[in-house]
Amino acid sequence: MPGQQNAGSELVHSSGIETFHGYLIDLVCAKEEATRLAELGAHHTRKCLEMPACIKGGFGVLLSSNEVLSFDQRGNQLALALVSRRRHREKGFVIKVRGKYTDGCVEVFRID
Repeated sequence: MPGQQNAGSELVHSSGIETFHGYLIDLVCAKEEATRLAELGAHHTRKCLEMPACIKGGFGVLLSSNEVLSFDQRGNQLALALVSRRRHREKGFVIKVRGKYTDGCVEVFRID
């Protein structure tokens, strides 16, 4: 379909920095919808991402493998700023994240 974006996952190693491609989701929904992750990314809404409970729970990237990688505090701030900048998008926030994945969390340097 026109305008559809595909959220694949890609890991590019360079000095420990990796690039992750996928959908922006909040960790509250990722936990609550764990059995439906394959559908969650494309249908996850701005309204949900901006809910106080979802903001407080933090954000992550949903990879095409249905793995969710959580963000560090900086990543959470960058994710919220990205949602604010993309006012035209109502759901399906496809993102590219650059950072270091250690101890179950991405130390985020950049989100596009």
